[in-house]
Amino acid sequence: MIEKFPEKHYFNSHKKYYLGFREAFDLVYREFDMRKQEKIAKEKFFIGDYEQSFNENQFMQSACELSVGCYYIKIPDLVIEPEVKLSRPDSNNDVYWQIRHKGFTFNVEVKCSDENEFSQDTQVINGAGKDKILKLIFAGRVPNPNYAKESFKEIASQANTGLIIPKHTDNRMKDYLVEANEKVGKHPDKNTLNVLIVACGHFANMQEWHGYLYANVGMFTSSSFCDRDLYKNVDGVLLTTLRYNHQHNFARRKLSWDLNSSFNIFFRNPNSRSNIQTETIRAFLAITPNNTDEFSAFDPIATPDVPSVSSVSPQ
Repeated sequence: MIEKFPEKHYFNSHKKYYLGFREAFDLVYREFDMRKQEKIAKEKFFIGDYEQSFNENQFMQSACELSVGCYYIKIPDLVIEPEVKLSRPDSNNDVYWQIRHKGFTFNVEVKCSDENEFSQDTQVINGAGKDKILKLIFAGRVPNPNYAKESFKEIASQANTGLIIPKHTDNRMKDYLVEANEKVGKHPDKNTLNVLIVACGHFANMQEWHGYLYANVGMFTSSSFCDRDLYKNVDGVLLTTLRYNHQHNFARRKLSWDLNSSFNIFFRNPNSRSNIQTETIRAFLAITPNNTDEFSAFDPIATPDVPSVSSVSPQ
């Protein structure tokens, strides 16, 4: 069963990437019985049937979930359990990973965005035959976005370049936060941390998702476009380039199946519950590969039109 891949499956042309998957799958699901393993392989990773259609986005989500679990399960004295129900026993909502380590509990929900930052199909305006293409990305929600789009169309036309205007997907970040909030349950204790991991593409795409948190009316700002109480039990977001490792031909390799091979930064929710402990956050960061401190310490050249963002620190 494990050698049967449908057409267009990544495993058909990436042998080392497939071997990395086998190792990660065997490591994470080794305690499951054979029937459960076969169900996961078929439904999540499209293995076992040549005639099965391959869904790229669904595979990517499953790949990122497995990559997260593969990293944590290697840590000594750590207990990791998948699909744990925290809200109600009869609910269909469950966090994908619950991690217990040295008296702390980390409820981890994993989400993988489905956009491809290198796709230029319907997003390109007047791009045919152009040697250069401009890309317009809004930092947060701006007033009168249609005016801005039309202005940039004129600029691109005058410069004889193409223009890409990707969809602004901050509603996805809102949905991820609200859904995660519903899964983690009410009244977490002080030794529990609820984390949403968002798997992004390369660094520029990750910057867009950072903007959904901190740019104009972002989710972690005081003027969020969404009621902040709807995601107050999500204590922080870990942005990671993990999706990039699985999505692109040139990035797929054996190490793609490990969170440690990605660039990761943790952002604390400034509107989260009041009983969250700094030591709980630090305990999570101690077992999670991340560049949060380096990011927080970065001091850009100050200009009047660039706001300061100091809310990423776990303190």
